[in-house]
Amino acid sequence: MNIVQEIREEIKGAFVEPSSRDLTKLAALYLIVPGLIGSYLLFWKGASSGRWWIFAGVALSLTRLAPPLFRLIYRLWISLAVILGYFVSRILLTMIFFLVILPTGLIMRLFGKDPMDRKLDPDAPTYWIKREDPTDAGVKRYEKQF
Repeated sequence: MNIVQEIREEIKGAFVEPSSRDLTKLAALYLIVPGLIGSYLLFWKGASSGRWWIFAGVALSLTRLAPPLFRLIYRLWISLAVILGYFVSRILLTMIFFLVILPTGLIMRLFGKDPMDRKLDPDAPTYWIKREDPTDAGVKRYEKQF
């Protein structure tokens, strides 16, 4: 399966029909976030681009009054979130592997550490590890397994 098909399947899986309350929350979010960014740029930084942020926030939140248009914007928003999540998760997992897991494995191999004790011993009669019977074999032991 190629990347485009995987992303399409993830978008189909992520999209659920939103309730009216969810759409109203999203419209408020569209108003608040660009409004805060625009206010910061306009009033604290003195940048005129803040007006565009405020205008975009108001325009996006007003599309809530046209439900078909707002549902289209919702679908686009969810699709964008899934696409970004697809790539960011793979990038983060790759970074974690190469920055944490690979060096840990190399250091353990360098020092000969094997936490699973996987070395083969041809002289050993068995690899069975004898465990002692628990002293408390009552019902309480089975209630607390971990």
